Amino acid sequence: MGIGQLPLFLLHAFLCQLFGFSSSLFNLCRNDQALVLLQFKNMLTITPYVSYCSYKTTNQNIESCPNTVTWNTSTNCCSWAGVYCDETTGQVIELDLSCSQLQVPRLMSHNGTLIRLREQHNINKQLKPKFSQKLDMGRRCIYKSEALSSLKRLDLSRNDFSRSHISPKFCEFSSLTHLDLSDSNKTQLFGIFLARAFHLSNLKYLYLSSNPQLTVQFPTTKWNSSESLMELYLTGVNFIDKIPQSFSYLTLSRQLDMRSCNLSGSIPRPVWNLTNIEYLLLDNYYLEGPISLFTLEKLIVL
Repeated sequence: MGIGQLPLFLLHAFLCQLFGFSSSLFNLCRNDQALVLLQFKNMLTITPYVSYCSYKTTNQNIESCPNTVTWNTSTNCCSWAGVYCDETTGQVIELDLSCSQLQVPRLMSHNGTLIRLREQHNINKQLKPKFSQKLDMGRRCIYKSEALSSLKRLDLSRNDFSRSHISPKFCEFSSLTHLDLSDSNKTQLFGIFLARAFHLSNLKYLYLSSNPQLTVQFPTTKWNSSESLMELYLTGVNFIDKIPQSFSYLTLSRQLDMRSCNLSGSIPRPVWNLTNIEYLLLDNYYLEGPISLFTLEKLIVL
């Protein structure tokens, strides 16, 4: 090998080591993360008919797929369908389980008593639950764990969580930027989506549409997510009260969908303070009063 080729050889060797090291990191999956995900899988059943999700995107057809069916202890969780990890740390940062044919078993409650995860391991009783907090799915529980503290994106849309409640503890996913619990009449969450959720300071995208039994409670003061929230979809959910003045602080919001939310009366003034709004959907309301379009310079759809 000539002297002139030596630097290139060393550079090649260095790059091979570098990318080999990065790859090995990516393949790492912490045991506590895998355990949490397997517990989540074992709490639910796969029912093909609950996810009618065939729809077209620009490039492909997307159909429902039982993503969790292939999850097992013989492979690392970063390679599981719907699970995405940080390439450097190996932390699970995204769960995309939309259209995954997931269903909460109807017999997980007994005599009206909430059966918690630690009592629910019929599939694998050797698993000891690591979930420290719960995402309460209607008389059934799904739990949050410290193992998933880096989770940024959670998509459980278009599954069957009928008559399911969301626990206040769910609001402790502090890294979340994207939360999708919408359903097209499949998820059917029940109860109250608490104001605390709007204080997730990193939240940018929140989709709760088509949960007609879900009631949304808004903060009355400025939200921690006010300066980050860009898209808020609430079609068909219920409001505890009128749109609060705190809506005025949604300075970055571009899309706001509040169709069929049982609002009535005069058009809430806070709506006209959303100076960056592009899509504002308020269909099927008994609203009245003037519309101040001059303040909504970026508005495309009303």
